[in-house]
Amino acid sequence: MRHVLATVLLTTAACASTGAQGVAVRSPVEDDGRANLAPFETAEAHAIDLLAAVDPRLARRFGAQGSPEALQSIGTAAVLAEDATAVVRGGSLDLFAFKARGATLAKVAADLAKSAALLPDSAPGTVARPRLERELLTRAVAEEQARVAEESPLGDASAPLVRAMVELWTPGATAAEWHDTDAWASAHLLQIRDSYASPPPRTAASDLEPGLFELEKLLVPMQFGKSAFALTQLHAALDADNRARPAAMSADELASRARTHLGLATTATFATELAATEGTLKGLVEAALTGANADAREAIEKEARALLFADAKCATVAGSRMRSAAPPTERSGVCNVLTLAQRTDARAAVLMALHDEVVVAGWALTPPSPRAHLATLSVRVDDDLADTLKEMAAARPLVPLAAGAVAAFLYRSPPDASRLAASWQAFGEAPLDIAERELTPVVSSARPLLAAPHP
Repeated sequence: MRHVLATVLLTTAACASTGAQGVAVRSPVEDDGRANLAPFETAEAHAIDLLAAVDPRLARRFGAQGSPEALQSIGTAAVLAEDATAVVRGGSLDLFAFKARGATLAKVAADLAKSAALLPDSAPGTVARPRLERELLTRAVAEEQARVAEESPLGDASAPLVRAMVELWTPGATAAEWHDTDAWASAHLLQIRDSYASPPPRTAASDLEPGLFELEKLLVPMQFGKSAFALTQLHAALDADNRARPAAMSADELASRARTHLGLATTATFATELAATEGTLKGLVEAALTGANADAREAIEKEARALLFADAKCATVAGSRMRSAAPPTERSGVCNVLTLAQRTDARAAVLMALHDEVVVAGWALTPPSPRAHLATLSVRVDDDLADTLKEMAAARPLVPLAAGAVAAFLYRSPPDASRLAASWQAFGEAPLDIAERELTPVVSSARPLLAAPHP
């Protein structure tokens, strides 16, 4: 809104100056960058095409498939770089083609850096907010560059790759396709095994073994014998690894990743905000449960457990491919929080789920003692759910941190939470610092932000 107001004031002043002095001024189209819209739209389409081609997870996020031209461009660059790992599988580069992924992302980042021409804040047409769209695209590329650096060492860092293997699993319909899938999975499982021969120091907890358990369900020995054997060898390598296992991600690494993937500063101020939100939601839960007998509370808790970190589809935003894209894994819990905050039914269950997501976010910052922490949850949990929540906080802390940060932002003023959640949902998917920057004026521009601007 400030950008729009500034444009109006500048245009008015220019017109007044022209009328008084007869001095010619440049066209408003030139002034606000609308002449650069078409080149930017072309550049964005090309960048997203390359992103879809460079990683099947990005193809899924953007609902796109890399074009033959994009794949040929990546393949040509890989040949020139003598990169034999740049193999295409299912319309995108193989998940483990780290060198080609990194090189392509670097090219996209460089191309975006070159296209720094002025763009308008808003415009009619395909891209509703061009300046914001370019910012989001640039940030997405930077996040993916960080992801390559995080995953390429393999070892414990292979967990997201294994989860992606499970999520993207397409064994094929024929014996030949099964054989190809078997060879592919086997090669990468052995690649992970080999990375444990001289692993780097551990700086984070790992949930690789739960991911391997899910993959094992897919590797039917009669069809995928090589992969099943490779998985056995990988388990043996994990059993032989005697390095100390961290209970959580190191503070430095957590801060770096939260800043990159979330736009969030994991400071003492943020921890205080989380604790305050936990208290606010606890009070709301207690009020919502007033008068509920034991049977009613049990039913409410059951519903709350189903809502906890549930999958929720994000809204499609007109005029933005970036804000309409599915969130990256690190922000996968945001849309669930936004959905829950707007629900008018099952209020007690909704508030319990939100409260407990904030609790788990707190665990991501400060691992709780093994015995005491479950008492802080609103719902009673069994051992399996307790282990899942503890594992999430330790090994994938950005997921609960993002959910907790959004809940803290929404419930600074509980009466405004539903309205603000609807505004965020209408705005679309974005790093937290950008979303909060855009939405904070809806509530109060004087309040400090939870999120930290990306470097």
